[in-house]
Amino acid sequence: MPDQPPLPPATPLAPSPVVTGLRGDEPEAESATAAFSKRRLLTWTLILLNVTLVIFLLKWADAFFMPLVAGIFLSYTLGPIVDFLQSRMRLPRALGSAVAIVAFMGVIGGIGYAVWWQAIDLAESMPESINRITRSVRQVQVDRSSSLSKLNQAARAVDNALKSGGTGSTRATQSATAQAAPPQEGVSSMLMQRALRVMGGLGTLGSVLLLAYFLLTAGDSFRRKTVRVVGSRWQHKRVTVELLDDIHSSVQKYLGSLVLVNLLLGLLTYMVLVAQGFRNAEIWATLAGILHVIPYVGPLLTAIGVFIAGVQQWGAIVPAVLAAGSTLVVAALVGSIAYAWILGRIANINHSAQFIALLFFGWLWGALGLLIAIPLVVVIKVIAARVDALHPVAEFLRE
Repeated sequence: MPDQPPLPPATPLAPSPVVTGLRGDEPEAESATAAFSKRRLLTWTLILLNVTLVIFLLKWADAFFMPLVAGIFLSYTLGPIVDFLQSRMRLPRALGSAVAIVAFMGVIGGIGYAVWWQAIDLAESMPESINRITRSVRQVQVDRSSSLSKLNQAARAVDNALKSGGTGSTRATQSATAQAAPPQEGVSSMLMQRALRVMGGLGTLGSVLLLAYFLLTAGDSFRRKTVRVVGSRWQHKRVTVELLDDIHSSVQKYLGSLVLVNLLLGLLTYMVLVAQGFRNAEIWATLAGILHVIPYVGPLLTAIGVFIAGVQQWGAIVPAVLAAGSTLVVAALVGSIAYAWILGRIANINHSAQFIALLFFGWLWGALGLLIAIPLVVVIKVIAARVDALHPVAEFLRE
C-alpha cells in the first residue's frame, strides 16, 4: 500500500469576537443606574433631615444659642479696642477687656435711658397725637370731591347693607362671643409676667457680656487650640488656620465698617432733622444709626417713630411726613452707596441672600436674629468658600 502524504497541521480556529451591548447587558446597566439614583436620593434625604434637625435644635434651644452667638460677635466687635488698649496703653488683656465691656455698657445704658424717656414722652402724648391725626383725616373727609371721601361713602354703604341684612345673626354671634370670652387676667399676674420677662432679658444680657469678656480675655488661644486638635497633618492645620483667619478678618472688617457707616448715617440724619427744626434730633439720629444695623426694617422703624414725634411736635401730618421721609432718603442713600460697598467689597453677598437671611433668622430668634443675621451669613460664606462640598452654597451667596 503506497505511503500517503502526511496531512497538513490543523489551523486553530480564531476566537469569535465578543459582542457587547447586546440585550443581555441592558439589565445590568439599568440596575446600576437605578442603584445610583437610589443612593443619590438617599443622600439628599439625609441632608434634608440633618438640616431640619439643626433648625429644630436652634429653635428649641434658642435660650442657649442666642447668647452664645451674640457674645461671639460682641467679642469680634470689641476686639480691636482691646488690642489697642493692650498694645498702645500697655494694659493687661483682662483689664482692657473689662474696660471695653464697661464702656460698651455705658454707651448702651445712655442710649437706652434717652430712648426710654423719649418713649414715655411719646406714650403720654399719644392720645393727643391720635386726636390731631383724626381731625386732619376728618377735614379731608369733609371734602366731597376727595378720593378718601368717596371710599368712606362706599364703605358706609356696604356697612349699612350688612347691618340691615344680618342684625339678628349679628346679635346672636355677639352674645355667643360674650359668653365664650375667657375672663381677663388680673393686673398682678400681668405685672408678674412682665417682670419675669424683664429679668429674663437682663439675664440674657449678662450672659452675653460675660461670654464676650471671657472670649476677649482669652484672645487667640481658642484658635491655637483648634489648630492643635484638628489633626497631625500639616495640610489640615494650614487649612484650619487660613479658615479661622478669614472668618476673623471678614467679621471684624464687616462690623468695623458697619459701625463707621452707621455713624455717618446718624450724623446725616441729625443734620437733616435739625434743619427742619425737629426736637430731640440727636436721640432720633442715634436710633437711626443703631436700627440701621437691621437692613430694610431698621430705617422703616425709625421713620415711623419720627412721624409720631413729628405729629406730636407740629400737630400736622405734612411736616411729620416730610421729616420721616427725609430719614428714609438718608438711609436709602447711605445704604445704596456705603452699605452696598461694604457688602460688595468685604462680604460680597447678594441682596436676595441678605433678605432671605433676615427672614429666616428673624423667624428663628426674633429681634436678635435680625441683628446678627448678616454677620452669620458672612461666616457661612467664608466657610463655604473653603470647603469643596459647600461651594454651591458660596456661589448662591456671592454677589
